[in-house]
Amino acid sequence: MKIAFFSGDITRCGGTERVATTIVPALLNREKYSIIFISLTEASRRPFFEIDDSIERFVLSKKWINPGAGYLPIIIKLIRCIRKSQIDVLIDIDGVLDILSLPAKLFTGVRVVSWEHFNFYENLGTPYRIWIRRFSAWFSDCIVTLTDADRNCYQKVLKTHHEIRVIHNPVGYMNEIPRMYPRHIDKFTILSVGNLVVQKGFDYIPEIGLILSKKYPLLEWEWLIVGEGIERTSIQDKINAAGLEKKIILKGLSSNMKEYYQNADLYVMTSRTEGLPMVLLEAKMYHLPIISFDIHMGLREIIHPSKNGFLLPPPIGNGAKELTAMADHIEILATNEALYHQFADHSLEHMESFQLDYIADCWCDLLDRLI
Repeated sequence: MKIAFFSGDITRCGGTERVATTIVPALLNREKYSIIFISLTEASRRPFFEIDDSIERFVLSKKWINPGAGYLPIIIKLIRCIRKSQIDVLIDIDGVLDILSLPAKLFTGVRVVSWEHFNFYENLGTPYRIWIRRFSAWFSDCIVTLTDADRNCYQKVLKTHHEIRVIHNPVGYMNEIPRMYPRHIDKFTILSVGNLVVQKGFDYIPEIGLILSKKYPLLEWEWLIVGEGIERTSIQDKINAAGLEKKIILKGLSSNMKEYYQNADLYVMTSRTEGLPMVLLEAKMYHLPIISFDIHMGLREIIHPSKNGFLLPPPIGNGAKELTAMADHIEILATNEALYHQFADHSLEHMESFQLDYIADCWCDLLDRLI
C-alpha cells in the first residue's frame, strides 16, 4: 500500500511534524507500506525532526501560498504527484490541507484521511478552517481526531457522513525516565514549552511570575520557556516590565529537550486553546506534576485533577483571579513535598493508549480498512 503524508511544511519544528515523523518509521516497520512525504512548501532543506533518507519528499511550491486562486496550480501538481507515485491513501497532517486534497481526490480516486490536530472550536486565526471542516465532514474518507471530545463535536455539529476515529498522538519516541529524588534543592524550576504565539498564552507568565514574587517572596524559583515565535519580543517586553529578567527566561529553540525536562520540577501550560498537547505527555514521561488552565478539549485525557496535576479555570477578562490561582498552585507544589511526590508517583497512569506500538496498530487498522 502506498501512503503519502501531506504537510504544510514537514521541515518545521511543530508538534504535528514531530508526530508525523514519529509515526512513519513505526508504520514502515510493519513492512507493508510504502510511504512518502508531500509538503506544500519547505522552508528548510533539512527537517528539524529526523526523516530517513530513504523516504522520498515532494514539494509543491517554492513559497507559502494562501488560500485562493493560487491554489489551482498547487492542486494540479498534487494530482500529478498522486498519479506518479500511485498513492492509495493521502493523509492530511493538518485538516486545513483538505482544501487541496479533496479536489485532487475527485480526479485521482485517492482515499483522503483528514487528520485534525486542533480542537474543534479553534480556527487559529483562519476563519476558513471552519468551512473546510464542513467540507471534510462530507467528502473525506475518514476524519482522525485526537480526543473523544473532538469526535463528539464532529458527530453532533457537522453530522459527519464518514468514519471518525480517535487516535491519540504517541509518546513512543521517548522512553520513561527514572524518577530522581529530590528534584529541587535550592531553586524550584518551572518549565513551559511551545511556539511563542498568542494561542500558547505565554504572555500570561510575566504576570503570574510577578504575583509569585510579591505574594511568596521567600520562594526561590525560575521559569524557563523553551520555544520561538512571533510573540517573543512582546513577551520579553512584559518580562522586563515586571523586572523578572533573571526569573523568567526565554531559552529559544532546543534540539535537546531531555535536559530541560530532567532539570525541571514542574510543568505549567498556559495555553488559551490546544488539541492534545504533546508537551504534557512528555512532561508525564519525566514524572513532572502538571498545572494547566482547563481549556476546552483533551486535557482531561492527560491530566487527572488532584491526582497528577491541577486543572484551573482559564482567565476571564483581565484574568487577575485566575492568574493568582495559578501562582497559588505553583507555590503549593513547590512547598508541599508530600503532595508533589504524590502527583509525580501517578504521572504515568493511563498512558497505554499513547504508546507508539498501540498508535501504529490503530493506524494500520484504519489504512487496511480504507483499502
